[in-house]
Amino acid sequence: MIRIRLGVVSAAFSLTWALSLVASNAAGPGTLEACGRAIPYTIEQPAGSVPADAKALVGAWVGYWNNTCSALVVESVDTNGTASVLYLFALDSAASVVRVTNAKVMGKKLSFGGSRATLEFTLVGPDSLSGLHSGSYGSTIGKFSRK
Repeated sequence: MIRIRLGVVSAAFSLTWALSLVASNAAGPGTLEACGRAIPYTIEQPAGSVPADAKALVGAWVGYWNNTCSALVVESVDTNGTASVLYLFALDSAASVVRVTNAKVMGKKLSFGGSRATLEFTLVGPDSLSGLHSGSYGSTIGKFSRK
């Protein structure tokens, strides 16, 4: 009986946590000030059938790969697990924003990339993502916070 109660409490906490995150990331336009850049974005409210963990990824995030500033804005997640994101990587004084319309969401993980590098972000708390940036040069771990 204790196992059942713990499972229910854990599930209720997870659902409440995810729903509170979605509520704090209201749909509509905004601007993220990060890494010396202003990034305009538009958040789309996920459909009701999108899993709670995927909904919790929606929003603006800022973090670092070693000492290199980076930002991620998850603008939308649809029912088939496809996300639209803006990604900023600020190397030295050069910073570029890339729009990715085919990022993939599976559970608490969002990933995208190409032949040169892949990026994976994992929700590790209500306001925290861990990141893994992998390429032919090796891998780098990052930490990101919700803005």
